[in-house]
Amino acid sequence: MAKSSRRGHARLALTTVLMLAAAMVAAPAAAADFPIDEPFDGPTPNDAAWVPFGEASLTDEGDGWLQLTDTDTATGFGGYVLDSAFPTDLGVEIEFEYATWGGQELGGNRGDGFSFFLMDGSFPAAVGGDGGSLGYTFLQGGYAGVGFDEFGNYSAGLGGPGQQPGYISVRGSYSATPTWGYLTGVPGPGGTVETVPTGGGEPGREFVRTVRVIVTPAPSTDLIGVWSDSGPGTAIEPLIERFDIGNAPGQPALPDTFKLGFAASTGGATNNHEIRNLRVVVPTRLGIEKTTTTPVVGSGAQVSYDLAVSNDYVNDVVGARLVDDVPGEITDVTWSCVLSTGEDCREPSGSGNAIDTLLDLEALESATITVTGTAPFVDAETVLTNDAEVIAPADREDLTENTSSVDVTVLPAPALVLTKELVTATPLRYGEEVDYTLDVVNDGQGTAEDVVVTDRIPAELDPATVSADGCDLSGQVLSCDLGTLAPGATWSTTLSGTLAGDAAACGRTDVVQTAEVTSTTPEEDLSDNVATVTSECVVPVDLAISKAGPATATVGDEVEYTIVVTNGGPAPAPGTTIADDVPTAIADVSWACTVSDGSACSPGEGTGAEVATTATIPAGGEATLVVRGAAAAAGDVVNRATLTACPDCVDADGTDDVAEVATSITGATPTPVPTPDPGTPDAPGGADGAEPSDGLAQTGSAMLASAVAGLLAVGLGAGLVLHAARARRRA
Repeated sequence: MAKSSRRGHARLALTTVLMLAAAMVAAPAAAADFPIDEPFDGPTPNDAAWVPFGEASLTDEGDGWLQLTDTDTATGFGGYVLDSAFPTDLGVEIEFEYATWGGQELGGNRGDGFSFFLMDGSFPAAVGGDGGSLGYTFLQGGYAGVGFDEFGNYSAGLGGPGQQPGYISVRGSYSATPTWGYLTGVPGPGGTVETVPTGGGEPGREFVRTVRVIVTPAPSTDLIGVWSDSGPGTAIEPLIERFDIGNAPGQPALPDTFKLGFAASTGGATNNHEIRNLRVVVPTRLGIEKTTTTPVVGSGAQVSYDLAVSNDYVNDVVGARLVDDVPGEITDVTWSCVLSTGEDCREPSGSGNAIDTLLDLEALESATITVTGTAPFVDAETVLTNDAEVIAPADREDLTENTSSVDVTVLPAPALVLTKELVTATPLRYGEEVDYTLDVVNDGQGTAEDVVVTDRIPAELDPATVSADGCDLSGQVLSCDLGTLAPGATWSTTLSGTLAGDAAACGRTDVVQTAEVTSTTPEEDLSDNVATVTSECVVPVDLAISKAGPATATVGDEVEYTIVVTNGGPAPAPGTTIADDVPTAIADVSWACTVSDGSACSPGEGTGAEVATTATIPAGGEATLVVRGAAAAAGDVVNRATLTACPDCVDADGTDDVAEVATSITGATPTPVPTPDPGTPDAPGGADGAEPSDGLAQTGSAMLASAVAGLLAVGLGAGLVLHAARARRRA
């Protein structure tokens, strides 16, 4: 193999001695713990199992880097090997960033380059030579090395095509024929592997590139893929795809385990070779199958899906993401999740069409997610396709097809329409027959199963008189079983009955007759499944009022009035109001009301001049109101009573709804008082000064006293005047 420096062979000899010495003291390697996250941004790596070689060191320059070589040393090398092994049938995905920059050119190329490699896990950690080996060639235990070759000598010699600057090339095993033989190679993005600006220019750390190396297990072999971008903001693209490193010409069988590492080298040409943000994850194999137990459903019926998500690999998977976008036409979506062990999933249930949940699956474990919802209402047969996907977590790379879909066919819905009409003329009359027609038609495109019409009989109808062909009455509910109605099918019946039930209801409100049609097959619009007929109901009655009472009375007498309201029929008269406005000349009024059939008035008795009560008067019966009071003032009074039929009662004769009685009340005759003899010596008020009596004598004594008092007043006045005159003369 050509070298970029003549000192390469001496350096290689020294490297070989170092590797042999390491082999003599190597301890068994620990198993790798995935995922491996190494940003290389601190003074030490996250994993203490990393082993440095040569010039390799961690630097805090920039955001922190693993610097394999710098530009100060020609014919130098450096390496970093993770001394933790992992099974070769596990497979890994490795992603890292690198920068190559600032070196000394030789013949127009900087050098030499760096490598990512896989080595036999049973060998001690080590690196290869300097110069064109890129730290991989001559590595004891090396199985596959991916070289990022700036100078081009990685492709020269040992079966290679010759110098290929700017190539990404793969070399094989230390025990292959030829050893570390050239396997394949491609130009780097943009024809270079240095971190240069897009379109060319001087390389720099700021033009960092991202590389992804995928090692995929296959029967008795591994497949390797290499991806790279061209710098920040560019897409990562495949360069080497699934190259079979186990079955390549001259390659030995895969070892049981691998270790991974980085190495770089310089010769007469130099460069900074730096690595950061390494992440290594383990591939997995997730499976998903979506089925339905309802491949064909009617509109509005329940739809059910089952999703079986399996981990078909030997590694546990934590946080596999299940995404199922249930078609938006399906509503009321809910789901539940259970593991094959019988335990609940991390999220055991949820709702909504956008199902997005995480699953934790042990090796060879599965989960079943059951999804239910309601199918839409459609006018024509409709197919709904549901796609689901399971996505491996960030530390796993899924190697299998992880989508599944299933179809559900939704059949059109029926559309039942119920109409109800009153045949009998209105207003309805209590005691007479009434007829309704009921009609049902299926106006939809789907068949309606188990169709039933129900009609609640109102209180005004006597259930014993109700009939309808094809229907049965239970209590107040009429039920009609129609069975199956195909699209366009119809059904009809006539409901008959007599208004002989609750007369008070007829007189108080309208007759409301409501029917409904139902089906076990869902319908979208139920507004025309109910029909109501509201009809005025009247009660034919013949009410008359009469009143009896005294024609005369004397103040202080008790008086009594009897008011009788009769109903000549033909129907009872509910809510009949009887009123009597008793004149104010009658005091201490009280009253009581009775009905001939023993029913009660409301109220049944009371006091006060304003008398009012309500009663239901049977046909051919009567209500009697007795009013009592005391004549309190003289004069001629009229006591008037009235009856008022219920609002919907029709009275045959409204001229006999008032009755009155005139009563003449006279004052009481005064009791005579004897007049005493005025000449009686001992009569009160006589000369002896005794008290005057109530008689005429009393009236005369009073007059004499008044005369004497007057004379005294006159005399006193005259004296006062005379006294005043004399006083003036003296003055």
